Amino acid sequence: MNRARVVLGLSTGALATFLVPFVLASCAGTENGEGPPPTSNPLPAPQSDASLPGTCDAGDPNCVDEVIPCSEVPWCPTQTNVESLYSLTKVWGASPNDVWAVGAGATVIHWDGANWTRTPVPPALPNPLEVKNTFLSIWGRGPNDVWIASTTSTIYRKTGSGWVHQPAPLRYELPVKALWGDGPDRVRVGARAYQYEAVIDGQNYLLTGNQLTTSTVGEPKWEFHEGTAWIFGYYGTPDNLWLIGDNRYGNDWQRAFVQNGRRLADGGFEWTQSEVYSLVNLHAIWGSSADDIWAVGDQGTMRRLRAGQTEWEMVPPVTNESLHAIWGTSATNIWVAGENGTILHYDGNEWTPQRAAFPAGKKKPLLTGIWGSGPDDVWIVGGHVALHYDGKSVSGGRK
Repeated sequence: MNRARVVLGLSTGALATFLVPFVLASCAGTENGEGPPPTSNPLPAPQSDASLPGTCDAGDPNCVDEVIPCSEVPWCPTQTNVESLYSLTKVWGASPNDVWAVGAGATVIHWDGANWTRTPVPPALPNPLEVKNTFLSIWGRGPNDVWIASTTSTIYRKTGSGWVHQPAPLRYELPVKALWGDGPDRVRVGARAYQYEAVIDGQNYLLTGNQLTTSTVGEPKWEFHEGTAWIFGYYGTPDNLWLIGDNRYGNDWQRAFVQNGRRLADGGFEWTQSEVYSLVNLHAIWGSSADDIWAVGDQGTMRRLRAGQTEWEMVPPVTNESLHAIWGTSATNIWVAGENGTILHYDGNEWTPQRAAFPAGKKKPLLTGIWGSGPDDVWIVGGHVALHYDGKSVSGGRK
C-alpha cells in the first residue's frame, strides 16, 4: 500500500487540526511507525534539581566548594545576564561573533563576540500572552535564518526582520527537542508522537507521526511524517539523516531508538532502524563524517558506528554521569557534556575529563548544549552557565 505524505497549507490563517480519538490503521510504508502516542503534555517536564541554580551544602559532592580561576581550567563561564531562575538548554551560532543560546522562561540570548544580550520573542499567536516556555532546540542555516522551538505551538524563525512565530498544524502542544535543515529551503521538526488523518488510496486513516517538515519559502506548508519515537536529536546531511530518541511509546522496552533516513527520488525518506544495544536513553548524536558517528546518553553510555560496521560499538564508559550533548570538529577533537558539570574530550585515542570554573556555592549544572565555530571557539550551556573554550588547553589548566 502506498503512503501519501499529508501537506497542509496555512495561508488562509486557519490553524488546521488533525488530532482525534486514537484508532491506528497499520500499513507498510517508508516513514512508518506503530503503536499509540503518549498523552499530550503542553509543557516540558521540569529539569532535575542538579540543573537549577541555588545554594547547596558543602558536603554535597556535586556542590562547587571553591572558586577556580579561569586561568587554571579550559572552560570559563561568561556573564549571560539571564535571571538566575532560568536555565539554558541549547546553543548554536553562525560565527564566533554571532552565537545564540536558548532556555527556560523564553530565554533567547545573543553573543556578539563580547557580550550576551537578551532578545525577546513576540507572542505565539493566536495566544496574545507573553511567551514563558522553555526553548528546547535551536538550529540555523546562517545569520539570517535561525530556528528555535519549545513545542509544536511555539516555533520561531529569525530572519533579517526579527523573530517570527511559525504556527504548526497541531492543536496540542508537544515538546520539540530537535530541529534540522531538511535540504534547501526546508526545516524538519522532531517532536513527541501525535495523531493525524491521511487519505491513502482513497481511504481515510488515523496515523501516528513524530516529525513535521515545512518549506522556508513563502507561506508555511506543513507535512506530517509517520513515527512513534520522541525525537531527541538529528545528525547528517539532507540526503543521509540520522535521528535519535525514545520509542517506549511504540515499544515499551525501546528507550534507545536510532534510525537512518536515506533520501528517495520523490524527496521523502526511507527510514531504517539501527540497533544500538542500549537499555537506557540516548540523548544526542553527532558525527565527524558519515563514516564515524557517535551517540551518548544516560549512565555515561557511548556508542560508535564506523565505516564498514553493521552494528554500533559499545564504547567503555568514562563516567557514570548521564550525557546530554556531543559536538566536535573532527574525529580527533570531540566534546561531550552532561549531568553534574561533566565535560569530556576525545583526542582520537581516549576520552579525558575536563575542568570548568563553575561558580562556588552552587551545584554543578546539567549541561545540555554544545556548539563551536572551530576547535578554538566552543560553547557549552546548561543550568545557569554558558561556558567558553578558547583552545588554550584540554588537559587541565590553560597555557
